[in-house]
Amino acid sequence: MFRHLLSYSCRQLFRTREVIFWTLLFPVLLATFMNMAFGKISDATEKMDTIQVALYEGKEEVALETTLQQLSQVKEGDKAFINVKKAESMEQADQWLKEGKVHGVLCQEEKLTLKVAQNGIEQSVLRQIVNQYIHYKDTLERLARENPQKLADAMEQMKSETIGFTEKKTTEGNMDDTVSYFYAIFAMTCLFASFAGEDKMVRLQADTSVLGMRRGVAPVSKAKVILADFICCEILEYASVLLVYGYMRFALGIQLGEKTGMILILLLAGTCYGTMFGFFIGALPKLTEGVKVGICVGANLMFCAMSDLMISGIRNYFAHHAPLVNHINPAALIVDSFYALNVYNTYGRFCQNLVLLMCLTLVFGILSLLFVRRKRYASV
Repeated sequence: MFRHLLSYSCRQLFRTREVIFWTLLFPVLLATFMNMAFGKISDATEKMDTIQVALYEGKEEVALETTLQQLSQVKEGDKAFINVKKAESMEQADQWLKEGKVHGVLCQEEKLTLKVAQNGIEQSVLRQIVNQYIHYKDTLERLARENPQKLADAMEQMKSETIGFTEKKTTEGNMDDTVSYFYAIFAMTCLFASFAGEDKMVRLQADTSVLGMRRGVAPVSKAKVILADFICCEILEYASVLLVYGYMRFALGIQLGEKTGMILILLLAGTCYGTMFGFFIGALPKLTEGVKVGICVGANLMFCAMSDLMISGIRNYFAHHAPLVNHINPAALIVDSFYALNVYNTYGRFCQNLVLLMCLTLVFGILSLLFVRRKRYASV
């Protein structure tokens, strides 16, 4: 009998086009559009390539050549930090800059000057190099004139300060700020499981649907029906969120972290919450189906908006000013769990979020059962 209930429930849910759209097609479309909008932002603002520099020396400067040679030997992974190309004339250097072959032009005549065609991280680093070089050169020349005996100490101090150009990696995770939008899409997909749960609960009750009337007089335990509906919703919703995960990771190439096992557990807990929240909304008494759907939509969008789906930084604002809000916001718990898995090497924060999410799921499950059990229908 239970297998029959489960099979019938699955067939009915798979034919509900609205549920399929909101839990699978809409997240896929939203992820695609977000990737088109934000996918290249980090490449332009956070990832730095080898700095290409054109050097024109109207006046030979040994110290400048030595400094640039030392910087060109610095490596970031398998890439050189800076690459210097000597120009025969200022016109040639300007032509390289115009064609985009170099990020900036260094011109050494009476004074060292820097010319750039646009603003970017490479240009900012070049400005820092030039400013630091000019500062150090002026300081050393002044000490050589006024206090030569302190020249050696000053050079040692300056050598230690130049370590600021070395990159230090603090985590193996993806530190791109825009990835939080994709974490929020996963939270939204999990919460949208509430549409399936609400639909199932409405079809279970005699006062909200004709199907509920027939199921109410059937000689089947209501607990078995609810369990079959829950498993059916989980099969559909978990499969949907896994498809979204696979699409983001393999088709769009979004770096979601390497702890796949923990991510799968998180997504399972998220869809369980979404389904149970939908059961709770569907079990609310004295409300029409349209009102219940509206509550699901409004609550889910509010939770997702507070977890960085629309505007990045809202979740961090609540974390600093009202942390309790994030602790009871399921979308924020899911997003923060992704962040914890991606950044930290321990599972403490992830486990805390997972426990809070499971507690919320349990609360809504208990409330749903209480509302359903208390319902009595008049005999006609």
